[in-house]
Amino acid sequence: MMNQNKAWAALNYFFNLDYDVLQIHPDLRTLFVSDSGILYCHNSQQTERERLHDLISAIHNINTSLMSQNYLTKLSIVFGDF
Repeated sequence: MMNQNKAWAALNYFFNLDYDVLQIHPDLRTLFVSDSGILYCHNSQQTERERLHDLISAIHNINTSLMSQNYLTKLSIVFGDF
């Protein structure tokens, strides 16, 4: 039961980061499902450099927050046209 409580606490913390990221970076959109998150830029008026900066800043905020709670993270970044 203790591990289940830790898992719920970790997921709850992770999902709350979604809201925090959107408050700091309003041009980003997020999709957090289970233990994964997808972030992308919504503002086409920004330059690619500005969009990349927003993404990296948001990822930095998320990883720093998770690591401060001793949660391990794994990261992949894909940038450009899809």
